Amino acid sequence: MEERNNWRLMGGGEGIHWNQLDEDISVKNIIIGQASGESQKSFQRWLNERPMTG
Repeated sequence: MEERNNWRLMGGGEGIHWNQLDEDISVKNIIIGQASGESQKSFQRWLNERPMTG
């Protein structure tokens, strides 16, 4: 997905932010494999609001 490629470091390099995904995760949680704290309801709302491509 194109949205995954649009990210930036935040917090002095301690986290990553994906603006189009409205998602933040710490580098530590990526390394230890911690899942996102986003709810399924929030994720589904984001999916429903995405423009259709293809």
